[in-house]
Amino acid sequence: MKILKLKQKEKSNISEYVNQEILNPLIFDKTTIKPKVKNVLIKIAEYFWKELEMPYPYKDIILLGSSANYNWTQYSDIDLHILVDLNKYSDPDLVKKYFNEVKNNWNKNHKLKINNSNIELYIQDINEPNASQGIYSLLKDKWIKLPTYEKIEIPDSEINKKADSYKKEIDNLINNPDLEKIKKLVQHLKNLRKTGLEKEGEYSIENLAFKELRNSGYIEKLLTLKNKIVDQELLSSTTITKDSNIQEKKEKRDRCLRIADRKYDKPSAYKSGAVVKCRKGMIWKGIKEADNPQAGKAAPYGSGFSKVHEELILEKVKETLRTWFKRKGTPGKKGGWVDCNAPIRKDGKVTGYKACGREEGEKRSKYPSCRPTPAQCKTPGKGKKWGKTK
Repeated sequence: MKILKLKQKEKSNISEYVNQEILNPLIFDKTTIKPKVKNVLIKIAEYFWKELEMPYPYKDIILLGSSANYNWTQYSDIDLHILVDLNKYSDPDLVKKYFNEVKNNWNKNHKLKINNSNIELYIQDINEPNASQGIYSLLKDKWIKLPTYEKIEIPDSEINKKADSYKKEIDNLINNPDLEKIKKLVQHLKNLRKTGLEKEGEYSIENLAFKELRNSGYIEKLLTLKNKIVDQELLSSTTITKDSNIQEKKEKRDRCLRIADRKYDKPSAYKSGAVVKCRKGMIWKGIKEADNPQAGKAAPYGSGFSKVHEELILEKVKETLRTWFKRKGTPGKKGGWVDCNAPIRKDGKVTGYKACGREEGEKRSKYPSCRPTPAQCKTPGKGKKWGKTK
């Protein structure tokens, strides 16, 4: 389909600001929306809303902006708005912020177009004022506000004068980044367009200057710069510390494993326990890797590890393992392994188990079946039931 050439002033590359004599022929036949276009837009809006899984239905789906007016151009987006009643929600402000984040993500990740015009989706409260000269209800298939043609020409020099000052400011910020100044400028440009639309509508100098900044890529440059600086600041205070902590843990881990490899020929519970204690700084503090001339091999006694020193360390590891088992088990201060065949019940529920060792004169209905912790009583192991009956 042939695209209409836009009107342009002589010696000007700006064609945004001379309105057309007809509505966009890629969307409308005179003032009637094309059925295929209408169906596609409704399909997109309904899919988007369904994905949100909100508790209340939307009120309408509307088309507005320059694509529904006589000021459309080849750069015009198709503004697709879903109307909702925010007052139905307990916290309208919070829901509005959520909607804004969701629609931003959608527009960023879904590059949907009709005849090279981007489809920009937006969620709008039914009570939100609208400055658009043309509003079309897609669900009702009729104009809510029919635009009227009037010849409007705004000198490019006025638009350029307004937009060029912001272009220079954005260029300066790119060369000399300042996050606070960038944030203020982003907010200022939003307010600038909003004020222009409220006072003079779509043909205001402020709105047209904003469109020029957007069409020339300056709005995108500014937002990209802002996100880049924010990312750098978030990472700058953590990167060095994080890397150094990882390296420190890695060195500590490697040292403990190497010492354990020299001390134990085969994997065992004692070896694993020793490595854990080493990592916690409980043992092997005074042992240096330089003390071992054979670098990884079991050092012979007398070559840096005395037999007495070796035996003392091994005994300490064994003692810590005994302490570990002792602190588990029965409730209270007694500790020790538990008898899985002697549960302690309260109100019909098992709250613990008696100690594995019986008190003097104590009798139990079943032969003891001992485990280090109550948790291990949950599985009988290879047998079908615990222990032997009396």
